Amino acid sequence: MCNKMTTDKVFYATLAPFLAFYAAFSFVLYPARALIHPDATCMALAEQMPNLAAPLAVVCAQLN
Repeated sequence: MCNKMTTDKVFYATLAPFLAFYAAFSFVLYPARALIHPDATCMALAEQMPNLAAPLAVVCAQLN
């Protein structure tokens, strides 16, 4: 990448994904945290698989 671009373009090409992630996090992921939180999935799995209820309870407790 450094051989084909100027240093300014390399800097902006490196910086752009970080800025895109932070923008997506602040405007999409963080506001939708209740929607994408795996709490309901964890509880549904614990109901369907009673043998795994204890390990799932540990995972669910760590998520909160």
